[in-house]
Amino acid sequence: MRIGSPLSACMAAAVLVAAGSTRATVAARPAPRPALPDLVVDGATVDLVGEHAFDTVVVRNTGVLSVTQYAGVRGGGELTLRARRIAVDATSRITADGAGWRGRLEGKGEGPGGGEGGDVAALGATVAPTAGDRPLHPTGSGAGGGYGGRGGDGILDSRRGEWRGGRPYGTAGGDAVELGSAGGAPPPSHHETRSIGGGDGGGVIRLIADEVVIAGRVSADGDPGGAATYDAAGGGSGGGIVVRADRLDVSGTISAMGGRGGEAYDVAGSGGGGRVKIAYRHGVLDPAHVRVGPGKGPCPGDKVSPWACGGTLDVVRAPVPAYVPLALRGACIVDARRAIALVMDVSASMTLPTRAGRPAIAAAAEAAGTFLARMGAAERVAVVSFAGDAAVLQVLTEDHAAARAALGQLATGNGSRIDRGLEAGRVALSAAWPTERRVMVVVTDGAASSDLGTVRATAAAARAEGVTLYTVGIGAEVNQPLLIELAGEASRHFLAPDAEDLAALYAAIAGREAGCRLP
Repeated sequence: MRIGSPLSACMAAAVLVAAGSTRATVAARPAPRPALPDLVVDGATVDLVGEHAFDTVVVRNTGVLSVTQYAGVRGGGELTLRARRIAVDATSRITADGAGWRGRLEGKGEGPGGGEGGDVAALGATVAPTAGDRPLHPTGSGAGGGYGGRGGDGILDSRRGEWRGGRPYGTAGGDAVELGSAGGAPPPSHHETRSIGGGDGGGVIRLIADEVVIAGRVSADGDPGGAATYDAAGGGSGGGIVVRADRLDVSGTISAMGGRGGEAYDVAGSGGGGRVKIAYRHGVLDPAHVRVGPGKGPCPGDKVSPWACGGTLDVVRAPVPAYVPLALRGACIVDARRAIALVMDVSASMTLPTRAGRPAIAAAAEAAGTFLARMGAAERVAVVSFAGDAAVLQVLTEDHAAARAALGQLATGNGSRIDRGLEAGRVALSAAWPTERRVMVVVTDGAASSDLGTVRATAAAARAEGVTLYTVGIGAEVNQPLLIELAGEASRHFLAPDAEDLAALYAAIAGREAGCRLP
């Protein structure tokens, strides 16, 4: 379902469950499985809250997927997305900024780490430990909220904290995250003609998928505190973000920053940083792309200061559970997603009959079709043919029916330019996503009709780029030493005495490259 205009959380959930793609999250068993919808936020702003399962989540073209703010009801301010793939392009974001515990116009902010603030009922009742029994004037600026890090203190007359920042809570490790707490606010007084609200804490975002690609921004930042002439309010703390992925690519930003304290004559405390927890097996994560700092720092320790403390980042690089919707737990889960290029020799000798009496090219196409049937539903395939030249008959696609149709278009020609077939396969795989495992399967029935040095160099270039290369030779006159060299190791070369034997060899490759495991 493509979203092109804002929807309420309830409406979005209702519409998306009723529509979407028929692709599934996991590889198929023979038994039928339910389809999941897609969520595509394209150049729009969509509000969503709660837990949702999709096949694919894409936020693109300045799209914003916004978490509905906590409003006093359990589960508010939190969004959990479970999907096969979640992608946020460089212009877009998923945001829970200010979606957590709420700041008040007067007094302490909401939440376990709410920053302290003025209360009309407490006038004259607050006593500073360092000031003996002298009552303090409780109209200084409010303190910042805490969660992963301590909130900053409120300041009175630029010299001491009237209100204390919120303390940390929750855990740095594990799976649990919580809403960020709000900043405190000063009470109305003769200083100001209006009340000033504390900054709201950040909300919670959980992204649980086979693949997570973040080129834009995923954030649960705390809001800044308001400010007037003399008094200001504390910033909210950062919230919580969980990312669980088999394959992860983060070139954008993951942020759970605290909100800055309001800056007036009396400076308010900034919010502490939140908590970010990431577990993944394959991919790229530079910690510089993750921000859990305070609204303003550095952390002052126990010293009275409007500066706050940073939050926590927990990164686990290890196998993680496959987070599959309950309805799909009877299916087989693909361990690693692949982009596979089938590179088929269509030289003139492929017109010769097999032992079953049919053209070798027909047997090769049928065998390749059985290989497609063994691939995971989420995996992508390209089809390349070569004779005197090479052609990409099908670019990388998840539509395996389209790939089978491309196999039906195989037509023989003169020559056997294996180098051009390898190069076309490499180019087809260049469209793979950064976290896809790239695999090339080359099927040929004869010797190369081009310079062998060029053939070797082309195969080596593909392997150097991370492509896993398999070679399958057909017939008794295949140059096996060359094909083993092209594959890079003997275990990735297979020999089929006749094209009718290709199906069994494809099954062996599929069992090695497209295996699955039970949940």
